[in-house]
Amino acid sequence: MLKKMILISFLGIALWISYNASAVSTIKQTTDSSVIDRVVAIVNKDVITQSSLDHQIRIIKSQLKHANMAIPSDQKLRKSTLDQMIDRKLQLQSAKNAGIRVSTLELNAALNRISKQNHMTLSQLYEAVQKDGWTIAEFRQEIHEEMIVEKLQSMELGSKIKVTPQEIQNFINAAAKNATIKLYHLQDIFVSLPEKASAHQIDMAQQKAENIFAQLQKGKDFKQLAIESANADPSIHVGDLGWRPLSALPSVFEGYIVSMKKGQITKPIKTPNGFHMIKLIENPKTTQQQKITKEQAEQIVFQKKLNEAVKDFIEKLRSQSYIKTL
Repeated sequence: MLKKMILISFLGIALWISYNASAVSTIKQTTDSSVIDRVVAIVNKDVITQSSLDHQIRIIKSQLKHANMAIPSDQKLRKSTLDQMIDRKLQLQSAKNAGIRVSTLELNAALNRISKQNHMTLSQLYEAVQKDGWTIAEFRQEIHEEMIVEKLQSMELGSKIKVTPQEIQNFINAAAKNATIKLYHLQDIFVSLPEKASAHQIDMAQQKAENIFAQLQKGKDFKQLAIESANADPSIHVGDLGWRPLSALPSVFEGYIVSMKKGQITKPIKTPNGFHMIKLIENPKTTQQQKITKEQAEQIVFQKKLNEAVKDFIEKLRSQSYIKTL
């Protein structure tokens, strides 16, 4: 990663120093350790560095790739990630001012709950997150900060939110009108692209996908060819996606899947992380969604109101804070 010092006007330096002595201390410590890390944002008395932003972007890209979801452009992803990091800083600062804390005991209990919810031991959970690019310490810190933010939102906002019986009934009535969903059983051959793929790498991946598709068109068995291709080339992956609604699939697939018949295979579909060939294994089926209870409806309506309140709360924090992106 190319690292460089920040160039700031003398007027900007004077303003920054008078406002943010701790930020200057952070840069001084970094320089003293012979590792120069560019500051990309100042949030009151805290800073966000280029390395922390890059790390967060790598985590998000890894998670999107594992979920076979489209990855936004670098520019859009950088902006959205930095905005999220600024919002997190503001809320953590507000929580600190309010004296909100999360103990090690609370953190350990939360991590055990997360591992059980994912049918894993704690060790297996740590192994899984390390594959996404976290260290154990970073993951623990991430969960610790999320818990602090949740406490803040509960204390400052959640206690003030009321859900009326009429709102609960309205939600149940609306859900009943959309009680059925269509499910699709799909298999996927995926030719992956490296991060920041060059034009040549994209062309090579497309050629691989087209070669596989040509063999499929000649009658080669989808599953057998997928396994052979994946064994021969680590950039080729095969997976059974199971029965899924369209809402659980990348949006780029939708236009192809809705018009497919059993046994049909899509031509290579270009996504930011590679090329997909999707096969519809069985005819779509319609299923009845589980009826929503009053308790579930109340939780959903409450969460929606909380999300709206959080958005307003963050906008208020931003308006009262010194924020500068560099």
